[in-house]
Amino acid sequence: MQRLPLFMATISIMWFVYHGSAQNEGSQWDLEGDNIEPTSNQSAHSFMQIQKIPERYRNFLNWSNEAQNNMKTFPAKRNPFHNEEQRIKRLWDPANNESLDYRENQKAFSRRRKRQGKRRNITYPLEPHMVFNRRPTYGKRYHIIVMMPSLGDEKFIMTLTADTNDYLIDEIVTVPNGKPNPWRYTKKLPSILRMYGIRVTKLPYRSGYYYHTRATYFNSYQRYVYIIIKAFKNRGKILAHKARRGIKILLPKSMSCNPMLTLPFCKNPDEPIDVSPRSHLQFFAELGDECENLEYDHVDWNFYDLSETYLVGHAGISKGLVLKIPPYKVQFKYNPRLVRFLFLLRVNAIINGINCVARCYVRMVAPQVEPRIRGNMNRKANFAREIVMDASRSRDRSRARTEDDSRIFLWGCVSVDDPKNKYCRPKMSTKEKIIIPPYSLKRGSFYNYSLSMVSRMDYRVSVTVYQMLQAVKHRTITAHILCRRNCYMKTYAPIDSFHLSGECVDCDSKIYRYRWYVTVQGGQPKIESKFKNLVTQHTEAELLIRLEIRLKDGLTGAANLIMKRNDGPQNGECTIFPVKGREAYTYFYVPCKGFETKYPPLQFRYTVALNVIDSNVPYPLYKLTLPSTNELHVSICDYLDMCIDVGLKVTVLKTKKIGEYNENNTLKHLSDVKNYISEVPYLLSRGRWNKAYVKTLVAIQKIETSAEGIYVYEYLDRGTIITGAQLEQLSVLACQVVERLMPMDYKEAAMVAQIFARMSVVFEQIIQDIEWLHRAAYNALTEHHVFFVSTLALPTEKHPPAQCKTHDEICKLGQSLGAERKFEMDVDPATLIRINWWLLETWYLYKCVYYLGVLGTKRHHPYDRALSTFQGGISYQMNVTEVTEPIENITVNTVDDMFHVHISAGLLGELRNLLAHPAVLFQIISQQNFHNMYWWYPEPLPSETNVLIVHAYSRKKNYPMGARLPLKNPLNYYLNISKFSANPEFVKWMTNSTIESHSHIHVYKIPLRSKSVLAVRIGHVTEEILIFMSLNQKPKMHEIREKACHITPNMKGKRIWMTNNCPGTSIAYVGVLSREHKLEDDQNDNRHRKPSKVKNLIENGLNYSILLESYLCTFWLNRSLNPGWSTEYCKTKLENRDDIFVGCTCTILGSLAARIFPVAAERIITVFVFPILETNWYMFALFAMLLLLLLVVLLTYIGRMVAHQHRRVQQCRKKHVRFREDMKFDSEKAILVLIKTGGHEFAGTTSNIKLYFKSNKSSQSSYIVSQDPARPRLLRNSINKINLPAGSVQIPTRLAFGIDRNGRYPRWYCRTVSVVDLENDMEQLFIVERWIEEGHTPFIHSPYFTNSKNARPVQSWTRRFRNSFEQRFLNWFLINPMTGPWLSRNTLYTMTRFERSCVWICNVSLTILLVSLYFGPSPYEPITEESFKDDKTGLKMKEVLILGVYSVVIGISVLLFFEFAIMRCLWRRH
Repeated sequence: MQRLPLFMATISIMWFVYHGSAQNEGSQWDLEGDNIEPTSNQSAHSFMQIQKIPERYRNFLNWSNEAQNNMKTFPAKRNPFHNEEQRIKRLWDPANNESLDYRENQKAFSRRRKRQGKRRNITYPLEPHMVFNRRPTYGKRYHIIVMMPSLGDEKFIMTLTADTNDYLIDEIVTVPNGKPNPWRYTKKLPSILRMYGIRVTKLPYRSGYYYHTRATYFNSYQRYVYIIIKAFKNRGKILAHKARRGIKILLPKSMSCNPMLTLPFCKNPDEPIDVSPRSHLQFFAELGDECENLEYDHVDWNFYDLSETYLVGHAGISKGLVLKIPPYKVQFKYNPRLVRFLFLLRVNAIINGINCVARCYVRMVAPQVEPRIRGNMNRKANFAREIVMDASRSRDRSRARTEDDSRIFLWGCVSVDDPKNKYCRPKMSTKEKIIIPPYSLKRGSFYNYSLSMVSRMDYRVSVTVYQMLQAVKHRTITAHILCRRNCYMKTYAPIDSFHLSGECVDCDSKIYRYRWYVTVQGGQPKIESKFKNLVTQHTEAELLIRLEIRLKDGLTGAANLIMKRNDGPQNGECTIFPVKGREAYTYFYVPCKGFETKYPPLQFRYTVALNVIDSNVPYPLYKLTLPSTNELHVSICDYLDMCIDVGLKVTVLKTKKIGEYNENNTLKHLSDVKNYISEVPYLLSRGRWNKAYVKTLVAIQKIETSAEGIYVYEYLDRGTIITGAQLEQLSVLACQVVERLMPMDYKEAAMVAQIFARMSVVFEQIIQDIEWLHRAAYNALTEHHVFFVSTLALPTEKHPPAQCKTHDEICKLGQSLGAERKFEMDVDPATLIRINWWLLETWYLYKCVYYLGVLGTKRHHPYDRALSTFQGGISYQMNVTEVTEPIENITVNTVDDMFHVHISAGLLGELRNLLAHPAVLFQIISQQNFHNMYWWYPEPLPSETNVLIVHAYSRKKNYPMGARLPLKNPLNYYLNISKFSANPEFVKWMTNSTIESHSHIHVYKIPLRSKSVLAVRIGHVTEEILIFMSLNQKPKMHEIREKACHITPNMKGKRIWMTNNCPGTSIAYVGVLSREHKLEDDQNDNRHRKPSKVKNLIENGLNYSILLESYLCTFWLNRSLNPGWSTEYCKTKLENRDDIFVGCTCTILGSLAARIFPVAAERIITVFVFPILETNWYMFALFAMLLLLLLVVLLTYIGRMVAHQHRRVQQCRKKHVRFREDMKFDSEKAILVLIKTGGHEFAGTTSNIKLYFKSNKSSQSSYIVSQDPARPRLLRNSINKINLPAGSVQIPTRLAFGIDRNGRYPRWYCRTVSVVDLENDMEQLFIVERWIEEGHTPFIHSPYFTNSKNARPVQSWTRRFRNSFEQRFLNWFLINPMTGPWLSRNTLYTMTRFERSCVWICNVSLTILLVSLYFGPSPYEPITEESFKDDKTGLKMKEVLILGVYSVVIGISVLLFFEFAIMRCLWRRH
């Protein structure tokens, strides 16, 4: 690349400060007599070289300031150089001194030349001359004509600039005898000038070459326009004397002052800043000090060419003076007509009604392209198969990935073995892939394929890679090495590890193994990895990396890659001047020149002991103010994020404008702070963010109260804060505030919440803009936020106890100890304000921590070493995993070893799908109990809370923050509660009690909420005891004996637990019993109470101490109304492994916690006494007497029982009932129909009659009475019988007739029809008494019918139930059997009184036996100690009711047994 042109023979690199201060006087570079020549090439920045001025120009250098006395200067209030006149006197400045070029121009004006034709003689130096309007108006466009009598014969560059080095009017390349040549020849130069409206009295010549351009002036301090002509090939060769022409900028009448809109760090066209299309560009504009009030609505930013004629792209519109341009927003393309690859960023703003413009000159540096051929350097391919040369993984970073289809490729090939092969030519294809057909290559031959890739931004940037292909006969595979991280362009930064991955696209079987070999220069290959990925760190200059892949069938393939070390920018130097100054007042200039790199552009970062001053700075020369320090660190980073650090010694003294803090006179200190910080709003309005930030940082270090801190910060908060560097600066301020104001109360928390709120907004902005952060900036933000969480998690303020809510179940745990106080409804407003500010502070801090994880997706990669830190009880870690098949479960232990996070394969797969990327980043923060960021949350009871924050991210999506997005696969985490710190508040909740007797049971009643765990923690036990836990049921003695846990004195600290898996709150019971439970009577019980046989006492009592604890796994609900911990998404359990763990299963990510609460339970002492029904001698005597009576009755009546068995059924004949032996009932003719014909004349008929029957419960049926007309059946006064099958007609029914008229007597008179059901003994009579003449009659009804004997009477179910129950009750309880005869309803046999007595004895005996068995083997009744002392041992209605119900069930069972089993089987009656 050619060298950059010079704008003047010698230049000063002094940075003009428009509002310069007195302490800067005399601070400059002494470069007198030197010529600074900037040069650049394709791979390096422009750097400055020093070259002596030629001897021929030295005699014309005039160091006096005589010419200045004859110049008209601007008023002092508008002159930005009023503090630098002495400096300018000692330097050569064309604006104040005459030069050789100027004098020769004056001579040219003094002589008139004759008119002549086109000049043919060529003389050097050339004689340029400029004419234009010398009194232009601010903001208007004017014509400029440049004339020369001859162009010479050498290619040259002409540059037009203003004297303030902030305006490049035009720059052209001229080839005198070729193209491009923008000059025109004319013999009428005066007419050309008149055509453009330029009036000139004298011209040095009237014919010659002229060039037309335009200029617009927006700097009222510009006084001259310079023209410089240099040789194109040798930029140090000047072909013409430098010429200048004075101008005076006139301000419009509506413009009272010049706002002086500038971009100070890139306004010099001779030192443009290098930017890349992939860079995150940030531009800061500034305003001058001349105008007191400035008003503007917005600022418009656009990229133009140097002549400001063609719009390259719209950069954006901003409300403030700061612009951020994300990567690839504006597309630049090299144009051969451009002298340099320069563009102009033009900033327009309507300020106070005037259009103001600032210019920034940028040079676009095209990133190097990265062509890649699948298979890397060497490859073997089977010539008998199709061979694919694939370049799809090539990268041109001058355009976004979405535009990869437009990449420019050029394939070529050279082969010594097969030079004439048509598939191996120097120019083959421009496609992404080329396909070589089978058998196209020669077996055993080598083919060197090349892939050249050209940048779409600048065709001069291209890279070529080669692949040596060997055609073989056997089957092959193509192994390929993929670059994952820190390996772009085949280079690596030694400060970090690089990540490579193996790939095989054409492998047709499973890969058996990977082998990675790394060879250093002069060394032997060494195996670095046996897995798919290689993650390693080296410092050697060059590495040879070889990948070998072996398949299951034994086939192998290999790929090779050469990696070179990137040492970062080199051969440069940074300086600082002045080397001494005052904090937040002196401007320090830091030029970093001469740094060379293969990967431009460079970015700079400036830090001191207090951390960052500025970052992501693209300017090699930077002006800044500093806080008090002795050293400034500069980090210079290239495009690949390889940085070097430079330390600069500087002395910055502390300010004395803020006095020491005096507790007795705080107003004086506050006044000093206000006066010192009062300049910040003015600096922000002028766009001077750096000085405003440093002033705020200095003032923050002096604050002592929250009022001072709020006053200091609120000014800076009004500025435009949108960049990553500003975010880091805010974080530094927040660190200083937290450190200065600890211990904090709610007032300080309100201020910190304000800073965190602004930081969260900036986080969102830089995440949306995908802004790149310096490596050190990300690490600093991580350290700051760990400091915030660890510091603000300390309880620094006490709140009054919280009022228990009626729906808060935790409050119920403290009722017995009086922890639930009766608060009035008037809540203290101050307490609510305090809690609200702490809530805001925690919420915004949580948001910042979440967004920090989003930024971490660009810094952390799979298989990297996890980022972990532990500070002040807070462990912070970033773990990345790549979710690939087969997915395996993973376990992550926190740094403090408090939590064990189990992430199942199902959850990993779900997150991979949810986040749309296989690389999942987990941000895990563990907060120990004494460092809990939610410590301020008002709790009615003391608690121990360990907080676990888990977030999941990927490069494409993030698990939403604070949103309720349940997961199908839960997250499991375990808290080691054996490492919990002892909470002294829990001692108050310890239960200390004594068991006085072996018959005493201590029962504790606790309300237990759903999904929580109740644990009994053993404190102290003097003897062995039994502890049993139950849910919703008070424990019984036999349950305690069989299922209780045996507790010994050496089990201190152990826990017994129970989980409530019910959907709602349940009642939990804890029973405590002594290990020995004797049943002998206590003979030493001398207490004065009702005599009862209480069991024996324990000598000296059995003492024990237990603590009831409730465990909850919760999720923090981030909401404005009633925030707090919720168990909605979490379940709790305990596990007893090496230690005791609280196991939590949550279906959500975010702020999780495992919490422990002490429980105050309601204790009930249970004593065992004798029951109501006790087994004694008179119960057995009664039972034996009844049994003996039954046996006697049976023995004496056994004869009659045998006689009853042989009784014959024929006894019924004695009642004179006659039966015909041949009478048989036919069920097929169970329905009898009798039809009576009337006695009227001609009542009979010879027609066929149809009978229709229809009932409610059956379908309609019909029958036909067929007659022979010669012998009819339906005669007058006749009765006819018809038999029908059973079920064909159901009584009651309805009847209809039909007649078929035929014969001599076609009509019929019917008197009655009777329907008889012989089976069910039912009859229905139809009184017809009508003529049946034709057709069909309607159905007729008949109310005359009888019911069956077997039909049940129509009674209500209550009546039937009462009768049945009364009958069974009387039969069982002796009333009927003792009063008279009893006819069994199931048999025809009537029992005698003797038989009924036997039945009664059996019933009574069985009742007594079964009711006695109801009480079980241990029929003891438990009563409380209070009831026992009050002698409240009367009849218990509950027991009586249960006994009655049980007796009824037994009685009914016995009755049914007797009625159906004994009476039907023992006596077989007919």
